[in-house]
Amino acid sequence: MDRPLISVFVPTKNRYQFLKNLITLIESYHDERIELVIHDNTENNSEILDYMKDQQYLSTKYYHDGSFLTMSQNSDLAFSHCAGEYVCMIGDDDAVCRNIGDCAQWMHDNDIDALRSVEAQFVYEETKTLLYYGDVKPQYRFYDPIKELKKSLRRGLPDFGNIPKPYQGIVRRSVMEKVREKCGTCFPGCTPDMSGAVASSFYVKKFVMVDIPVVLSGLSNMNSGGLSGQILTLDQVPWIEQSTRDNWEQKVPRIWAREFIWPESGSKGLRCTGNDSYLKYLDYNMMKCRYLVMHKQHRQAVIDSAPSKLRLYYAMLKVYLTVGFKYIVRRKILKPLNHKMNGVFNYENNLPNIIKAEEYFFNKNYYICFNELKEK
Repeated sequence: MDRPLISVFVPTKNRYQFLKNLITLIESYHDERIELVIHDNTENNSEILDYMKDQQYLSTKYYHDGSFLTMSQNSDLAFSHCAGEYVCMIGDDDAVCRNIGDCAQWMHDNDIDALRSVEAQFVYEETKTLLYYGDVKPQYRFYDPIKELKKSLRRGLPDFGNIPKPYQGIVRRSVMEKVREKCGTCFPGCTPDMSGAVASSFYVKKFVMVDIPVVLSGLSNMNSGGLSGQILTLDQVPWIEQSTRDNWEQKVPRIWAREFIWPESGSKGLRCTGNDSYLKYLDYNMMKCRYLVMHKQHRQAVIDSAPSKLRLYYAMLKVYLTVGFKYIVRRKILKPLNHKMNGVFNYENNLPNIIKAEEYFFNKNYYICFNELKEK
């Protein structure tokens, strides 16, 4: 092949225990359609150089820059080395399944711009691991990126909803190049995952979600920039630039927590693409009340930041009712009936690492041929 069909790019720093497994896994596929691009921001990279020396790699390309880089800068540099028609950004504790080359080929043949696969997550814990995943079916469905983006904004952008995303999803590389041309970067926010997703939504025409595993998300105690559950003020966060603090969205509390950094990053994705008008859909009360429901730190500061306490408390009531309803339905009704985790997910807890988790899907015959998929 003149160029790889899909580039899996990995911005990484100080996490070689995960990166080694990822290299081993992707090289085991022996698939020339897959390119693994690693951009390492570790200051001293002698450990990984020793690990990789004297090895012949089919897929892996390694780049290093030990200077100070934000997460978004590291991600953008990783993307700059990608050559595939499609790109998929993952963390070093994530993985892609062996069928990702077939997936990219199916996308190419059907002129698909972006794709997300059934949710599958491998949880790393000190004493045990857990793989959980959604129902696997030979089907796909189309979504309108802008319509779904509006829905997520109205909920306060607490998650990705059903929008395309380069992080743990697959996006045509030309889509991300359009974002980069417009914004100067593929990832204009303080976190690359949400800013890249929101920005790319405006350039994706055909977007599908498939109910078979393609990308395997990893969850370790180093997620969220290494917070491990901590909540920090912006002045306490060492891995962001002062310009990020200076240009923080005025309506978003200056607290480094997922409930705020995702709306902040999503807002930057809107602004840089010239879609500031979509900020009118972002429900700041929903954003703040989700934080209040989940965290105890800085509660009064978040409450004081709300222009209308009545509307904030009304939003909290809606969240409590929604969460409470889902809890009752899923855990009290569905779980006793279907014996799934939280009444929703299939699970397996006897897998030692993410390599074995990917192999588990293969042994369960969950890699359905893409040409057999039917539109839902």
